[in-house]
Amino acid sequence: MGSKRRSAKRGVSELVVILALIAIVVPLIIVLQNWLSSRAGALESVTVVQPLVGYLVGRTYSGGNETITFGIRNQARDTFTIASNAIRAVLSDGNVVNASLILPRSVTISPGSEVVLTVKVATGSANVRTVALIVTATDSTGRRVELSINIG
Repeated sequence: MGSKRRSAKRGVSELVVILALIAIVVPLIIVLQNWLSSRAGALESVTVVQPLVGYLVGRTYSGGNETITFGIRNQARDTFTIASNAIRAVLSDGNVVNASLILPRSVTISPGSEVVLTVKVATGSANVRTVALIVTATDSTGRRVELSINIG
């Protein structure tokens, strides 16, 4: 008499619920992991190409003035223009000064081509040298790209 049947009130046991959740969640995690791995593999194959690459050709120094010849290669699909006032020099004393482009007044670099330019930098002292050039170029859409050329 004291024992009533509970079968009408009993639901699914907790163990069965936990096993069912595991059976659903584990395959979902495996599918998600495989999908994320394939996305990561696709990202590894993406190559970022700098639109402009610069390199030092040569330099001379005479009485507080430095003449630097450098090249710029256009690796992009767009044409870039460099204005005569768009080149700055970083000096060994930490100052940043404008570099004067020696002819022409501005330069246009077509896709796949390169140019060699010469600038004069007034360092102001026999002990100060240029360590880098910063060139600002503008593409045909007006987007500005800064290129840093290590001079040493």
